[in-house]
Amino acid sequence: MSTLIVFGEGETERRLVRKLCGQLLPQLGEPDFRTSGGPDALVDVIVDKLAAELSEPELVQSVRSVILADLDVGDTIHSVQQRMADGLRRLLAQRRYPADGVAFSPVADLANVSLFTRRLPPGHELRVVLHIAQTPPTLPALGLSFPNAATDDYILAAALVGGVAERFADEAGLTGAVLNRKVTAEIPALLRANGIASLEAKDLIGIYMAVARFLKVKRTEGRERFADFVLDRALKYAQPDFDSIFSSLVVALQAAAAQEGV
Repeated sequence: MSTLIVFGEGETERRLVRKLCGQLLPQLGEPDFRTSGGPDALVDVIVDKLAAELSEPELVQSVRSVILADLDVGDTIHSVQQRMADGLRRLLAQRRYPADGVAFSPVADLANVSLFTRRLPPGHELRVVLHIAQTPPTLPALGLSFPNAATDDYILAAALVGGVAERFADEAGLTGAVLNRKVTAEIPALLRANGIASLEAKDLIGIYMAVARFLKVKRTEGRERFADFVLDRALKYAQPDFDSIFSSLVVALQAAAAQEGV
């Protein structure tokens, strides 16, 4: 099987994909992760990398990739799909392949996971799965809503799971219920009362890290390292919740690695 190429905006996405492949999908091997550094450059990074993969006169193996895209303010799932489809049309035209009929089809009846495939000479396949972030349903159930959706939403949802929160809270001399209440209600309410009305998942992750005294306890302050701890603890102490929260990402990775024509 050809190496799976995964595109995302930053380090958190890279760590998450490595964890999913290593723990849940070892058959996929180590993915080739490409970071764009932000949403504006994502399409260009995709086109440049896949163009290099298609640069030989004839494909020697299929090209399989997953795109992890945020759902930013003003975007819809359709607009993100169109933007990625435009990039793929540019890629195919650049490599002098037919560029008509580029469109994404839903995977497993999920609105935020879709697939584009194109068979290219001498018979191999270009297979691209697009995963668009959606807020996990456990967050609205806690009264949380955000203006956008990003990978941070998934990390926050996992951090708020009881078995995970209890471990972080215990290290700070709290209970999981107290930690979660401060992160989801008390401190956001205080911020709103002081004119900070629009919060994103990454802001609540910062609150969580502060309340859990993550810097003092773990001697590191990076959000990416925090994500590592969250993922490890969710896998260890709350696997059913982990599987539920990250299910669409697992589907996307599996769809990219599926047999040709599937």
